[in-house]
Amino acid sequence: MAKQVRIRLTIGHGPKNKPIIKNFYGKTKKECSEKIKAYHLSMANQQDIEETLFQAWADKWLSVYKEGSVSDTTYYSYKLCIDHLNKYFEDCFVHTIRAVDIQEFFNEKSHLSQSMINKLKITLNSIFQTAIENELAIKNPMTNLGQPKGQTTAKKRTFTVDEYKKVIAFAKQHKEGLGPYIILKTGLRKGELMGINPERDIDFENKRLSVSHVVTDVNGTPILKDTGKSKNALRTIPFDDDFYSYLKDDPRLNKNDHLFKTKYKKLMGPRSWARHHYSVFLSDLKAEHPEIPQLAPHELRHTYGTLLYKAGTDVFTLQKLLGHASIETTTKIYVHDDITDVEKNIKRPE
Repeated sequence: MAKQVRIRLTIGHGPKNKPIIKNFYGKTKKECSEKIKAYHLSMANQQDIEETLFQAWADKWLSVYKEGSVSDTTYYSYKLCIDHLNKYFEDCFVHTIRAVDIQEFFNEKSHLSQSMINKLKITLNSIFQTAIENELAIKNPMTNLGQPKGQTTAKKRTFTVDEYKKVIAFAKQHKEGLGPYIILKTGLRKGELMGINPERDIDFENKRLSVSHVVTDVNGTPILKDTGKSKNALRTIPFDDDFYSYLKDDPRLNKNDHLFKTKYKKLMGPRSWARHHYSVFLSDLKAEHPEIPQLAPHELRHTYGTLLYKAGTDVFTLQKLLGHASIETTTKIYVHDDITDVEKNIKRPE
């Protein structure tokens, strides 16, 4: 068999200025040269593609397709993805990025959580799809990409009933205990906690707390909004007798202003509260109860939901109390009995 001739041609550059090589084979150099000419001709006859840097299009995609149309939390989730992508593909034109470049990107990012990997995949797919719609690319290199792998996210922890009671008691006597106490009693998110105005939102006569406003951190600045994370986020939550008796006459709640403010009497953001107030509570809790796990604020919310579910609260009621966007979200989080629950629920034949 006659030996084939191969001519290697650099047709562009990919991420990190890596040359993109295309091989042309033929029986002779002339045949290879003819194939190269045909390749250049086919590229010239293709739809004219505007050479747009990935970073420029990704930033525009975020601004045009996401800003103002999704919640602040979702927007900054996308922005975090864009930061990862821009750093990797910053020197590439959108239409030159190939499937192998995408796969190499995800191989390099395999240390990230699976949740983050999934968000990156969704973001990339939308960026390329809208690029095609805007005539900045011919095809989507994500089309045949498999599911990239990331690190398994650690399971959310919760307090046991006994730990819950100890933390509630500790919170009642601690200077920074009001926030943790309210979350454990109502399942609020941090931003919802920061949005509480007692005069407007706490009805002691009917024992109800309303989530009517949410504080979000926007570029480091707390912003008060009357919309929540989902359409169900603005809701009313009944509270128990302990909540009533502990806080009914508490001077901190007898005011027509936000419950949590900075030392300069300004609106407090959820990140600032967690960093400067909740952290103090955790540190002191650890000193007095080293046996109790150190939970993040969202895990306090998860404790509220878990203990209600284990006490017999149905998932439809739990969805309304927690303000989940769908019953599927509630089911995914809470309907996963551990082995102890499974053992208790087994009905064996006599």
